Amino acid sequence: MRGIDILGNIAIVKFPWDSKDRDKKREADQILKTHKGVQTVVEKVERFKGRLRTQTTRHIMGVKTKEVLYKENGGVFRFNIDTCYFSPRLSQERIEVANMVKKGENVLVMFGGVAHLLL
Repeated sequence: MRGIDILGNIAIVKFPWDSKDRDKKREADQILKTHKGVQTVVEKVERFKGRLRTQTTRHIMGVKTKEVLYKENGGVFRFNIDTCYFSPRLSQERIEVANMVKKGENVLVMFGGVAHLLL
């Protein structure tokens, strides 16, 4: 395994290109056992591409879904991992923008990828 992103209930795994399916399933099973909130393991099969920077994933194990409910910094994001761009590595930038918002303001974050819902 080259890398893993855990977005709420989904783990997105980057396997080496020559990995066998049985090895991917073994790794996916270990992820499901180790990360109790993860219900789905998918493999990232292509880089982000296109104007909207979407990715393509393939289901490996667990619940067959691409929809994630991701909580971060007191906010909730709900999105499909294959139809919109989202990176957990941008959490610091998202909190910086959120901290600039004053009570009663509405904010549009251009090119944010997904919306931030406040609960």
